[in-house]
Amino acid sequence: MSVLQTILHPLIRKLGKSLIKFPITPFDVHPIPKKKPVIFAVNHSCVHDFPTVLSVMSEHYYVLTEDGPKGSPAGFALSANGCVWVNRSDKVSRKACVEQMRHLLKKGNNLMIYLEGTWNIHECLPMLPFTWSTTELAREFQIPIVPVTLEYPDFESCFYSIGEPVHIAPDEDKKEAAARLRDTMATMRWKFWETKGVFERSSVTRKDFDIYAMERFREYRPNDYAEWIEREKDFVFHPYTTPEKAFAHLKELVPSRANAFLFGKRIHN
Repeated sequence: MSVLQTILHPLIRKLGKSLIKFPITPFDVHPIPKKKPVIFAVNHSCVHDFPTVLSVMSEHYYVLTEDGPKGSPAGFALSANGCVWVNRSDKVSRKACVEQMRHLLKKGNNLMIYLEGTWNIHECLPMLPFTWSTTELAREFQIPIVPVTLEYPDFESCFYSIGEPVHIAPDEDKKEAAARLRDTMATMRWKFWETKGVFERSSVTRKDFDIYAMERFREYRPNDYAEWIEREKDFVFHPYTTPEKAFAHLKELVPSRANAFLFGKRIHN
């Protein structure tokens, strides 16, 4: 961290806090390793994520972010904090940003990466798939990854969790390590979801999800909305699961009275 960033970081944190208009509450928080550097891995679902993390974490970090906000007030704040800009559509830019992150880690700086690369507004996936560059860097430098998850149950409050550090062994496969990190963060999110009660699937309509998604989109200024949609549509993950994969678990079940309902056909009007 440069001398200028040392001066500006407290001011940037205050700015982040001023942008959040709802209470932020810790849910399941583990200690952050004192030894530096570390990589903070965060889930991504809305425009509030960056100022939220900025306001709750006192540690300084460089954040990996796409270069769309460059030149805007938000871009100025990101640059003042310290960031690694990347054009997600450009292979050269993606490669250059990994080298820049490698250089920052060598200098002992922390990194923060929103692993999913775009907003996860999927109604049933706690974490979108992501590339293994984060786990590859952690393996190369033998530094911990600190998972951070954010939940906005009603967008009138936020709950955050900081998980136990994830360590990548020198001989661990980078793809398997990425899958393990994804599972860890998905589990952190599930732990919070389990506190919110149980609902009948039939009571949650497609309209509910559409309203949720549109509210997230509209958090951008109206003039930015069309541009954001056009830019993000190539990065939004549209998962597809075959029926064979979705119901593969039924082959492992021993039919009984307790689970017979799982094998029955259901008709939806």
